Amino acid sequence: MPNEYSQFLSSCQAVPIPKGVNAIRPIAMPHLSRKITEKCLARIYSGQFEKHFQGLQFGVATPSGSEKLVHELLDHQYTNADHDIIVLDSENAFNNQNRDVMFMEIKKYFPELLPYVTSIYNCPNFLFINGDNGKIHTMQSTMGAHQGAPLGSMLYSE
Repeated sequence: MPNEYSQFLSSCQAVPIPKGVNAIRPIAMPHLSRKITEKCLARIYSGQFEKHFQGLQFGVATPSGSEKLVHELLDHQYTNADHDIIVLDSENAFNNQNRDVMFMEIKKYFPELLPYVTSIYNCPNFLFINGDNGKIHTMQSTMGAHQGAPLGSMLYSE
């Protein structure tokens, strides 16, 4: 894919969602053509994603994943009353992921997706944010997967 098209397709409108008191979570909203492409890829690969991630996480290609997680935790707590459950939240995890590691994992487990994933994430991505004053601010994204993109959660999980 030509570099100019990759940069266009990989750029997103970023929506700043408040997180806590003084922090924001930037959610990337990709262009419609990218959303359609990634939704199609996610549907085509859904069986492979489900098989790959089964038992490892409950967010990607896991129907009723959060319900399954709650039941698993409750069952574990019931049969292991002396165990504690710890919940961790990585700070800005999507935006801090190493893309080179992401590419290696995609190449290892989903090699057919590597050309698409590298065409989106192998160049700096521009995030456009609407400011309070009507001005559009531009931010460059060079790490991580886009949290609002249809394949973003799968790429982060990888």
